[in-house]
Amino acid sequence: MGGSVAGTLVGKGAGSLLESIGQAFPDNLYIEVDGKKAWPSGKYQNINAGDKITPPIQGAFDHPTKVTLKE
Repeated sequence: MGGSVAGTLVGKGAGSLLESIGQAFPDNLYIEVDGKKAWPSGKYQNINAGDKITPPIQGAFDHPTKVTLKE
């Protein structure tokens, strides 16, 4: 049981480190729908660890649709 607690503590420490790195080095996010870039209008959107976005993507998905998030 002690190993589980230690693993949890190490995991939380690693998560904090990764979050700090994510804030310093944002991801360059863009979204494709059926292989065509749908968002953003520029090359990409910077997004930091923990950020939440609501991209303005709308459509009538009346067929199987592939939505891809890329960085």
